[in-house]
Amino acid sequence: MREYAFDKVKLDRSLTQAISKNIATQQVVQGTILIARGLSADIIAEGVETEEEAQLMRLAGCQQLQGYYFGKPGAADSLGNLVTKKDVEPPRISA
Repeated sequence: MREYAFDKVKLDRSLTQAISKNIATQQVVQGTILIARGLSADIIAEGVETEEEAQLMRLAGCQQLQGYYFGKPGAADSLGNLVTKKDVEPPRISA
């Protein structure tokens, strides 16, 4: 098997923001995630700003999410004051 010099794939903010509005974007995200899984790479969605985006990216298969929905950037010394964290669970789908 061929080795690659990366172990993470980041999905750009533009894809995250368009996933709920555009079928072509949904297909690009799904295809990228399939490729990343085939390479055993972690998948990170950047620019998550809403609960809907978080849920859709989790449902698509993103293992890690980052963006303003979870918190704005801050100084390293303020990390000790961080007392809450938003955990986003994928929506439950019943058969």
